[in-house]
Amino acid sequence: MKPSIPRNPAGQEANRELRPAPRRRTAPRGFSMVELMAVVAISLIAMAIGVPVMLNVINASRVRNQMSGISGIVQMCRSKAVQMNGTKHLYFTTSGNETVAYVADPDTTAPALITTMPQVWMPQYFAKVAEPSTNPTPLDSTIMWGDGLGTAPDTTHDLCFNSRGIPCQCTTTSTAYCSGITNGYAFYFTLTSQPGGTRWAALGISPAGRIKTFFWDGNKWSD
Repeated sequence: MKPSIPRNPAGQEANRELRPAPRRRTAPRGFSMVELMAVVAISLIAMAIGVPVMLNVINASRVRNQMSGISGIVQMCRSKAVQMNGTKHLYFTTSGNETVAYVADPDTTAPALITTMPQVWMPQYFAKVAEPSTNPTPLDSTIMWGDGLGTAPDTTHDLCFNSRGIPCQCTTTSTAYCSGITNGYAFYFTLTSQPGGTRWAALGISPAGRIKTFFWDGNKWSD
């Protein structure tokens, strides 16, 4: 028989004391109401700051996109006049709620718009308007071409180009002589967006036929 090993109660108690106590599992702690309210408040402040900025960028991009199309149709009118060796007329009309610019031969009355004519359509939020009085400041030759003379461009008559590609006073036929002008042309456009308000843009054509777009930033015109 094996000799019996005497029990050591004191040693057993010591071993128990050396064993680490089991860790309690605690449930994951969630956000408090105060923390959630702080996050919501910060998000609302960021939206209040960011949304107007984003709308401003979008509207500025819309204006530039539309003015690019208008500048293109003016250039097309000029090119057609040189190509066809005769005067070409840029007409503006409305179709429903949209403004249309198209190129055709000059006539006593605007010819009907047909699909074969070079044309550009503007969305209903973008329109050709009359020259502003004070705000924005009307364009002049100093702003447009930097000549320092401050000459006011023609803003009331239609735009024509003669066979040399020079802007001129519109005639009633493509073969009639179209004399050049000395002060150039300016056309104004507005984009109306809610929210976002109204943004102004303009197209200038110099006496030599230079085409340039301008945008009103609230204080001055820039290109």
